[in-house]
Amino acid sequence: MLEQLWEDLKRAGGGVQRRIDETHPLDLYADYDLPQKPGLVLFTPRRPPDYTSIQSIRMETRQRDDGKWSLRMMLETPTLEPVFAELCRDIVEYTRENVEPAAGPSAFLTRVDRWRRLLERGAAEFGVEAVRGLIGELLFMKHIAFRDLSKGAALTAWTGPIGAPHDFLFPDGRRFEIKTVGVAADTARINGLAQLDGFGGTLSLVVIRMAKTGADNPYGVGVSRLAREIHSELEEDPGLQAEFQRLLRLTGWREGAEREPYAATIMQMEFHVVADAFPALTRESVPDGVVEADYEIRLPQPTETEVLN
Repeated sequence: MLEQLWEDLKRAGGGVQRRIDETHPLDLYADYDLPQKPGLVLFTPRRPPDYTSIQSIRMETRQRDDGKWSLRMMLETPTLEPVFAELCRDIVEYTRENVEPAAGPSAFLTRVDRWRRLLERGAAEFGVEAVRGLIGELLFMKHIAFRDLSKGAALTAWTGPIGAPHDFLFPDGRRFEIKTVGVAADTARINGLAQLDGFGGTLSLVVIRMAKTGADNPYGVGVSRLAREIHSELEEDPGLQAEFQRLLRLTGWREGAEREPYAATIMQMEFHVVADAFPALTRESVPDGVVEADYEIRLPQPTETEVLN
C-alpha cells in the first residue's frame, strides 16, 4: 500500500501528501519529494521530541499555521526504499492500537530507534564479510530450519534480518548464532556482548566452514544460488515466497552480479552449545563499566558436526 501511495504521489509531481489509512487513530500521511525521496509524516497537536537525522534518513519537525506540528521522515538513499518501506509499515502498525494522539510522536520515534542499526547497516556496502554471513544464515535455514520446522515457522524464526541479537530464534526458545570461518580457522569473531548471551535459554553457536572459490565453480555456493533454492522450496505458498524476499531485502542484499563478491565451497557445520564453560562475554559477566565489546574466541571442540553436501 505504501509503495503504491508513493508511486501515485510521484506521478502527481511530488509536494503533496496522502493519508495512509482513514481508520488509523493518528494523522499519518505518505509523502514524496522528487526525484526519488519517499517519506512518512505525522501531524500532532504537540511539539514532537527533538530527534537528529540519521544516516540515509532526514528528520524534520515544523509547526504549521494552524498550530499543529509535523514530524517528517524522508529517505535520502533511494536503494534503501524496500527497507524504508518496512520501517514505515512498522510505524503504521505499531501505532494502530493503544497509542493516544498525544503519545504518537514518542511511539513514532521509538520505532525509528529500533530500526536505526538496520538502516545504517543497509546503507553500507554489502561486502565480502556481509555476504559470507548471509550465506551462513541461508545454509542454516535450508539444512536445519527447514528440516526441523515448518516452512512458515522457519521464516518466522529467522530473526537476523530484523536486527535481533541472534540469527535464529526457534518456537521452542532455542537460539542459534551463525558464524562462517575458513576451513582451518580455530577462532571466530564475536560482535557485541549480546551475541553469545542466551538470555536464560538455550543458545548454540553454529560455525560453518567454507573455502572461497571462483564464481564459475559449479560447486561454489553464493547468496543468489541459495536464495533461488529456498524460493523454489517455497513455491507451493506464494505468501511465504513473498515473506522470504522481504526478509532477504531487510538484510541489505540486492540481486545483481556486482553484489556477488564471494562464492564458496561448503565443508561442514559445527554446533557449539554456549554453556557456562564456553568462552563468552555477556553484560552480566564483564566488569562494571564495560558497556560493549567485540572480541575473538578460540573455538573449542564442537558438540556436534554435520557435513553439508
